[in-house]
Amino acid sequence: VEEEVEETKEGKWICSVCGYEYKGELPFEEVPEEFVCPLCKQPKSKFELRFLYFLAFQNQIHSRSSPP
Repeated sequence: VEEEVEETKEGKWICSVCGYEYKGELPFEEVPEEFVCPLCKQPKSKFELRFLYFLAFQNQIHSRSSPP
């Protein structure tokens, strides 16, 4: 039986120093260069675009639990 699989990716701007995730109203590219991380005060240049990949299986929910 073949399953239809959909792969999606979502980019998030993450501070490379402390891991803070930018969730502002403006797209990150439009944020002024003076922006600093609200947690560790590092400059905008320390943020990296990271992608999370998701696999969606048609009509199924797959979950994975940690080993005991």
